[in-house]
Amino acid sequence: MLRVVCQAVRWLDDEFPGTLEVRLTDAHGTVWSLVDKAPVFIDPSLTPEVVLPVDVEVACEVVRVDGESVTVSTARPWGVATADGFDEFRVTLHQLVDGATDDEVTVVSGRRDPSRGAEEPVAEA
Repeated sequence: MLRVVCQAVRWLDDEFPGTLEVRLTDAHGTVWSLVDKAPVFIDPSLTPEVVLPVDVEVACEVVRVDGESVTVSTARPWGVATADGFDEFRVTLHQLVDGATDDEVTVVSGRRDPSRGAEEPVAEA
């Protein structure tokens, strides 16, 4: 699963499973606020006792590859978006983490996977 690195900055509710505010800084330096349940941010050690800010990851899909930047959508698989409904963000390749195992293929149908290079088509999952 492809993920984009963000920063957890504030607990909004620390009752299980907990609700966090996470900030995603895009390739242009714009900071976006994402709010969701703690498990969505893919860090099992994330508890209210953890000193914030701390890096976390949000699952995403590649929408477009533009040289050294990539437009990703956080809409799938968990429906993560800003309060205004934005779920597509242009990020740098360095902000992406690919957690796929050898048996998985991280893809967006008909799009290209940046971890495999801009010239190689993405396989359907």
